[in-house]
Amino acid sequence: MAYKAKYKGYKHFENHCYAIDFPAYSDEVSKFYNAVISLETLRVYNAFNTKMQKYSKKVDIVYHTTIALKNIKALTVNTVKEIKERGFEEAPTEQSSLPHFVLQLLRQHLTILFFDIQELSKASIDSPTSIEDFYLLDLNLPKAQINEIVKVEIETEKAEKPTTKEKLSFGFKGTEAKLKSPSLH
Repeated sequence: MAYKAKYKGYKHFENHCYAIDFPAYSDEVSKFYNAVISLETLRVYNAFNTKMQKYSKKVDIVYHTTIALKNIKALTVNTVKEIKERGFEEAPTEQSSLPHFVLQLLRQHLTILFFDIQELSKASIDSPTSIEDFYLLDLNLPKAQINEIVKVEIETEKAEKPTTKEKLSFGFKGTEAKLKSPSLH
């Protein structure tokens, strides 16, 4: 009940502003973790987007954006530390363990979330972080491990196929008068 009340205002989720090549999942368990991580980062992105629409002053937007970016960066740094401690620096393959896959996937989704949040508030940010600075300075990763992120084109109206409304038929062949119930006078 509380969940429905909390997310009642959401009509639909906005997609991420950026995309990155994610490790391919190889079984149902990794597919599950992929779904959980991707949907949770999408939820956080949309919650932040909704929150930012409530603020009109630049100082509020900068404050909340700075806090969000610091928190996401801290999570990403901790994920990178865990990856290094476990020796999972290489991209996962089908033979990789589940923790290897999940940690790499989490790092990449957190990276996308960081740049999504930054993109939402780009008009209010004086010095945005570049992808190179994020990897090299914040995550202390070598240049070879920088994953390219690509700005996603947002689909606008689909003008290719005009939509026509089809009349639904439930198989009734009679007249409208037969559908009316007799009056009880």
